[in-house]
Amino acid sequence: MLDAFYPGFSHRPRSVTGDSHTIDVEGHRALFLHSPALLTFEPGPGTYAVSGEVGIVANAFTSDGCSAGDGVEINVSGSTGAALVYAYNPFADAALRPSRRFELGPVDVAADGVMRLDVTPGLANNGDCDWAYLRDVQIHAR
Repeated sequence: MLDAFYPGFSHRPRSVTGDSHTIDVEGHRALFLHSPALLTFEPGPGTYAVSGEVGIVANAFTSDGCSAGDGVEINVSGSTGAALVYAYNPFADAALRPSRRFELGPVDVAADGVMRLDVTPGLANNGDCDWAYLRDVQIHAR
């Protein structure tokens, strides 16, 4: 059942905020997330790495209103410490299309056991065409 809503995710999110639903991308299911969006996980206290695949739906690159698209950032953080950031801007670099793998870590999760994964607008803070998706998000203990 986990894979039906969260394709390839190792952990079910505790909560999801923002516009999200599953979509089909090139024959594979993915979790659509328009930024800003937040997923929280409860992997437990410890140190982790987070990996996955991020992409922007193809019609964003041909839509008239998306010429100023600036991509998205994936931010992963534990209860303490700074967020780790993966910047993904396939509007500026077509070689990043249709999607790219990311890995962020180490992420320290405190006693509350909560980890955040935020999808935020890119560097120019333009969220107009942030039609992002995630799949195969894996949380690994380090």
